[in-house]
Amino acid sequence: MNRVFAMTMSRTEDSGWSCPPSSLSICRCICAPGFAPPLCLAPYGPCEAHLCLNGGICKVNEEHTYDCSCAPGTTGDYCDTISDYCEFVGNRKCGNTGKCSNTNESIRGFLCSCEWEYRGADCELFVGKLAGFYQMFDVSPSYL
Repeated sequence: MNRVFAMTMSRTEDSGWSCPPSSLSICRCICAPGFAPPLCLAPYGPCEAHLCLNGGICKVNEEHTYDCSCAPGTTGDYCDTISDYCEFVGNRKCGNTGKCSNTNESIRGFLCSCEWEYRGADCELFVGKLAGFYQMFDVSPSYL
């Protein structure tokens, strides 16, 4: 047997429609735009529950709607597509003047090309000028 409960809603000047607190266990309030359930009392903007991804910033464009302002290297309505991994993260990861290049051959989506005296996935390891010089020519002298 289904029961239907009637409740009295009141109009408030600043929050739209609100429900009496005693009704919350049996009723659901439908709030005016800009106000959050359960009592329709707290102001609620469209960016409170935005879907912007990958560092995208929510920007209100009209009353109760929003757009995502995407971080460099990302695109899409919700910044959900990484279009340039170097722009998105690689340029910050490749240290010591390493150069970033986008590639599908790496799970990270980019590779760092290191200056000759640096090694490591992010050019973070200094191997020294002499060691770097010999590695540049793929020579391994016995005294290194």
